[in-house]
Amino acid sequence: MMHTQIQEMGLRGPFSPVPRESEVHSARPSPRPRPNARPPLGGQRRTVSAASIYTRASAARGNFSGSVGSAGSIGSAGSSPARPSTDTPSPAPLALVLDTSAQRQGETLGVHPLRSAHTPLRSAPAQSAPDNYPNGPLLVVPPNIYLYHAPSTAEAQRFSAVVNCAEEIPPLDTITYTHLPWTHESHIAGDLRTATERLHDAAARGPVLVHCACGVSRSACLVVAYIMRYAHCPFAEAYAQLCRAAPAVSPNLGLVGELLQWQRMLESDQL
Repeated sequence: MMHTQIQEMGLRGPFSPVPRESEVHSARPSPRPRPNARPPLGGQRRTVSAASIYTRASAARGNFSGSVGSAGSIGSAGSSPARPSTDTPSPAPLALVLDTSAQRQGETLGVHPLRSAHTPLRSAPAQSAPDNYPNGPLLVVPPNIYLYHAPSTAEAQRFSAVVNCAEEIPPLDTITYTHLPWTHESHIAGDLRTATERLHDAAARGPVLVHCACGVSRSACLVVAYIMRYAHCPFAEAYAQLCRAAPAVSPNLGLVGELLQWQRMLESDQL
């Protein structure tokens, strides 16, 4: 009788059954997660900034309108302090160090500087086309190679030849025209031998306009490849030279990889 009364009161008497092990574990509170626990790798997304590989040509470099002279020499029309960028710069442990202190020679161009500061390499065009070339086509390789976004028919007719590097832009029929149907994912290294030769031949006859949709990636890659071949310089130097003449250029990383393959082809004389 006493044993029954004790169990009804919720107490354990001398004859109460020993609780099973599963009941003991279920009664224990669940451990609290540690506040500083590292999240699983699968749930953490890392964004790799291209600026960690390719730094801005110089953080203190102003906007330039420059020219690429013979043997890769550069002449500039002057500079002004660079406008602060709204991008958050990333550290660049593998930055390409560009020598901006060496004496440069060449003709001075009467081309206005762009309003936007140079942006790091990335996978998409930095700005809309009108902002990249507010003053029209830029002379980037004197005396005859100009860089621009997609031109109007009237603008294209000012040149003796046009090289279109955009697949989505149809060719014009009224002028000497070369159409390279490139996308931002194209493997262009195999096309660069013929493309640079045609550009070289056209520039020997008169002014040539090189363009894509925005004038910052695909067309810029062709000009960089041209400088690499005919000024006999590596990618980093050729890209730096183009940036001085057209600070808005920003080729995507996939096409940069194609230019590095082009550099290996030039070094091994596979042309």
